[in-house]
Amino acid sequence: MKLRVPNFGLTDRLKDWVMGSRESDAATMVLYDRTLLWLTFGLAIIGFVMVTSASMPIGQRLAEDPFLFAKRDALYLGLAFGLSLVTLRIPMAVWQRYSNVMLLASIVLLLIVLVVGSSVNGASRWISLGPLRIQPAELSKLSLFCYLASYLVRKVEEVRSNFWGFCKPMGVMVVLAVLLLAQPDLGTVVVLFITTLAMLFLAGAKNVAVPGDHRLRRICRGAADHCRTVSYAPCDVVLEPVGGSIRQRLPADPIADGVWSR
Repeated sequence: MKLRVPNFGLTDRLKDWVMGSRESDAATMVLYDRTLLWLTFGLAIIGFVMVTSASMPIGQRLAEDPFLFAKRDALYLGLAFGLSLVTLRIPMAVWQRYSNVMLLASIVLLLIVLVVGSSVNGASRWISLGPLRIQPAELSKLSLFCYLASYLVRKVEEVRSNFWGFCKPMGVMVVLAVLLLAQPDLGTVVVLFITTLAMLFLAGAKNVAVPGDHRLRRICRGAADHCRTVSYAPCDVVLEPVGGSIRQRLPADPIADGVWSR
């Protein structure tokens, strides 16, 4: 015998609101993906709980406030929620119109961070503006994806039929990758590379390297060699754990051993 707890229909109504019914989606214009929205809220809540739980002793020691980092995280979540509401109101035509400007601005910021950027653990990734710090690598993701979407809308036939139509967006991605590897920031380069290939594949490009292809293995070997070069600084990781960009060195070890490039 199953024990049922009365919920007054809240479960069904919540499920309908999250997933949406096909009839309502067909009759009305959906401005956002409800499933993605709830997943985002869930990740934000889990991250907030993790930050609060892990930072209470540190906050108590630094400022005699166990919720110091929790308050800061809550402020960032509020800012992110406010920016998401503003972004939701911006038409797609605006993103398409200014995609080139956003891309050029990202390239300029990536150049600036190499000159005046703040160095943390051997990597220069932040631009300090008073109490705020900007990470151009994150802005480069948004600008590249907007540029690719705009380019594929305008040049979809060229991408499908012409090799140079495929090379142009890959060339833009390579320019950003070179600037990011100079920081170094290999993780962002991997995200840009995979997302660019995925967008070109969905657009119907015939020159996309599929997993297991010799071109993809060659790129992985090149990334592994780069990891060896920038990660193994002249210092001992045990004696000087923050030197030589240890965050780049530890993930690079299995890649440099050839696990991903075989």
